[in-house]
Amino acid sequence: MTDRIRVRFLPDDIVIEATFGDSLLDAALNAGVFIPAACGGSGACGQCKVKVVQGQVKAESTEKIRPQDRNQGYVLACQTKLVEDVTIEVPMAKVGRKVIPRDEADRMKTMARPMESPITPEFNPMTISVLMNPAAPRLEDNSSDYERIIRELKVNHNLSPVVTSLDVLKVIPNKVREQDWQFAALLKPEHLPGIDPYYQLLNIYPGRKAPLRTAMAVDIGTTSLWGELINIETGEVLARSSRYNPQISMGDDVISRIVFALKKEGSEKLQQVVVQGLNEIINETLEKSGTSRNSINYMVTAGNTVMTHLFLGLYPRFLRQTPYVPVAQNIGPVPAEDLGLDMPEGAFVNVFPGVASYVGGDIVSGVLANGMWDSDLMTLFIDIGTNGEIVAGNRDLLMTASCSAGPAFEGGGLQHGMRAAPGAIEGVLIDPETFEPMIKTIDAKPAIGICGSGIINIISQMLRIGMLNQNAKFAQDLGTDRIRKGTSGSEYVICKAKESGLNEDIVLTEVDLDNILRAKAAMFSGYACLLEKIGLSVEELDRVIIAGAFGSFINLDHAVTIGLLPDIPRDKFSFIGNSSLKGARLAVIDRRLMEKSGDIARSMMNVELSEDPAYMDNFMAALFLPHTRMQLFPSVRLGVYG
Repeated sequence: MTDRIRVRFLPDDIVIEATFGDSLLDAALNAGVFIPAACGGSGACGQCKVKVVQGQVKAESTEKIRPQDRNQGYVLACQTKLVEDVTIEVPMAKVGRKVIPRDEADRMKTMARPMESPITPEFNPMTISVLMNPAAPRLEDNSSDYERIIRELKVNHNLSPVVTSLDVLKVIPNKVREQDWQFAALLKPEHLPGIDPYYQLLNIYPGRKAPLRTAMAVDIGTTSLWGELINIETGEVLARSSRYNPQISMGDDVISRIVFALKKEGSEKLQQVVVQGLNEIINETLEKSGTSRNSINYMVTAGNTVMTHLFLGLYPRFLRQTPYVPVAQNIGPVPAEDLGLDMPEGAFVNVFPGVASYVGGDIVSGVLANGMWDSDLMTLFIDIGTNGEIVAGNRDLLMTASCSAGPAFEGGGLQHGMRAAPGAIEGVLIDPETFEPMIKTIDAKPAIGICGSGIINIISQMLRIGMLNQNAKFAQDLGTDRIRKGTSGSEYVICKAKESGLNEDIVLTEVDLDNILRAKAAMFSGYACLLEKIGLSVEELDRVIIAGAFGSFINLDHAVTIGLLPDIPRDKFSFIGNSSLKGARLAVIDRRLMEKSGDIARSMMNVELSEDPAYMDNFMAALFLPHTRMQLFPSVRLGVYG
């Protein structure tokens, strides 16, 4: 049995290759074959009925198909999986035009190729677990409990010198006697500049067997929190979890949160709510993996400079005032207990170092993960998020900048925007004659919103088929009730209330379009300024690496069409996913990579875009679809306006 399956759509004889287990709806979407699917693939609307005329399929639900139609081979495309080569007939009565033009169908499939981190970590975690069974005290040898431990570590394990805290000393007497002086000692090697190496005793675990040791890798994003529980002895990710950063209720972006932090008790509230969110992630990963809380040795966090300050409760006022000075960029291990984290006694938190006020540990972590710091390839690294961060260069030069894109690309600030989660509209195909949408949601759940990649997809198609002008305003003479007047100007109905999971229409408004336009202009002008500083054109780049929460779904041609990404050969693009989290995972496993992150941070040259007049010039020029200078986007000029 092959993984590749040939699917033919009649009556227009469109043939594509799909993967075993794909749904017929996915195959149609990729082929540019329009089939009504108002419910996003959940099977609720029953509109995507097609006929299997040759080959076998696996129909997971036929509830919406009448028995007489079922006997003739009709199935719901969204509820049917591909298992072998098939020929499918799309009923003519479904729509006036079923096949989207071939070039548009191809654009539906132009995705950045996935990129794994080229960095291979060694299993060299930040803690050491040592099984011990020192002789119990007696009258002839009544040295202290602690003295017996450090003597045993030195003589039998060659670990010396050893220090510990008062908190550990308080629990030693009972813990070492719980299992007749059989226990595991948890230690942290310390290699501080200018200080001889030593070991810190963090905790004692009674028993004859070394306990499972885990650690948390965490990305503290402006919009989202992501965490992974990792077995630090094998590198296995035991569980992962994510949620919105609860600080959103106190401000959508870093500037508004700094302002909130300066209010009475504002900093304390911001610190408390983000820790609450992280504790929820810790608890969820422990529950998913069936792992004991006592297994957690440490946490590694990566976040932008503002998020790191707010997480640690540091005073953020001067981050936003010239000359933009952080409290600190290289912060040593912090006891987890001091931050309010639900981690065991002795657990600590390591924070990725930052570069400047608006270029933080998340981008340093991303650079660590993507390997550009050790590569000859001239690379543009774009982390598309609320606080968009950009790095250009290679092993010889790393230049970085940050621009406030806002939360639009992660679904924030949009009327029906949401993160890429079940029920989010991620795929849309718009019929160029009827302007009816065919939608696909994540996990085929009833539509409850639209994620960033879905919005980019829609805007690109609307521009190409004449629904939008270059100012991102709706055409008003198209003869469709999908475009209507709303409470904030014109809007397009993506999913009607009866087919959504919200019992209300899901719409894209002109206010939403303005937010996306500003966000993409910020990103474009950011990397345009950075490349100008280096003296590079986009054509001279060897590769472009995309990171960000929605990047795995982003379609390159659609992103280029709206002017978000540079118009260069698509094979130069790759997608690394949540690079901030990947870098944190690498550091969890290999403490030397955590040390390397400090070297990377120190080598990165920061450009303050807010002080650069060229940034605003580039920004204003980019407030159009795709740009006022169409020569920068030759493929779009040919496709849309040629």
